[in-house]
Amino acid sequence: MTSSDRKRDNQAQKDMGKPRFAGLSSMLGSGRYKLYLSLGSGSILSFASGCALLSLLEEAGLAERVEEVWGNSSGAIVGGLWSAGMSAEELVQVMSRLKVSMVRDVALSHIIGGILRRPGSPNAIDGILKGDKLERLVERHLPVKTFEGCAVPFRCIAYADDGSDTVHIFDSGPLAPAIRASVSMQWVFLPKRIGGITYLDGTMAEKTPIKSLMEYHLRGKDGRKPLILAIYNGWDEAYHRLKRSHFGLLGRANQFKEVLQSRAFNAQVELARGRGAEVVVLSPGSYDVGTLALGRFRDLYERALSVMGERLEGV
Repeated sequence: MTSSDRKRDNQAQKDMGKPRFAGLSSMLGSGRYKLYLSLGSGSILSFASGCALLSLLEEAGLAERVEEVWGNSSGAIVGGLWSAGMSAEELVQVMSRLKVSMVRDVALSHIIGGILRRPGSPNAIDGILKGDKLERLVERHLPVKTFEGCAVPFRCIAYADDGSDTVHIFDSGPLAPAIRASVSMQWVFLPKRIGGITYLDGTMAEKTPIKSLMEYHLRGKDGRKPLILAIYNGWDEAYHRLKRSHFGLLGRANQFKEVLQSRAFNAQVELARGRGAEVVVLSPGSYDVGTLALGRFRDLYERALSVMGERLEGV
């Protein structure tokens, strides 16, 4: 379904007196809920799913009900740009034009130096790309440059590599460096150092921000319940019903990672629900997509629009 098709469908439902996502609209109209978006990691799949959710909410007239956006890794890029003032349509255009060359800045001296050192030493290879081009690309597209300037409050997370096992919540100061810290994808981008602390990708602790979001919400003492639309770009129940097999070292390593991440996410969701939150988990309906398969954005985006639209109709 194209964007114009969706707009006609939305208009047809309005003409019949039935708004799209009526259940979600009713919950928000009650005044009992604070609407959060939580955009998880997942590289190009995260770009596609995040853009799809924002498009669906904008077209249904619900985007203005979003009170806070959280992002991790690639989800921090989408969430940060939208919160700073870009529309979903503008985001889709930007993501459609992405090429690997636009973020490729090989950390050659770091790699050579790492090869010559002992494995496990402080100067061992920590990533392939510097991440400077990515940070400049994000900076260039940001309508505003600080958290404080965002039209919608925005938070992103990164893992502090200081031995404290701490997830750091960025919520003030410059946007681009914080987003870059969140996108310190292991083995791809070098860690980001800010204020004397080295940060790794937030996926180390939360693939999709749930635990950090809930702790932040409870500190704020808002009397309303959090209503969290959470995108999880990984293996879920629908994936397991496919009963796919995995073989070889890389296949097993990926299986190990996905199972651990999904179990951790499910546990965090159940904990949030136990603390009074309504959590709607959204899946893009695509799996095992290559990290840098940027050319697949349009197909993944259209698939996510369909699958996530159906899920939101059921709220």
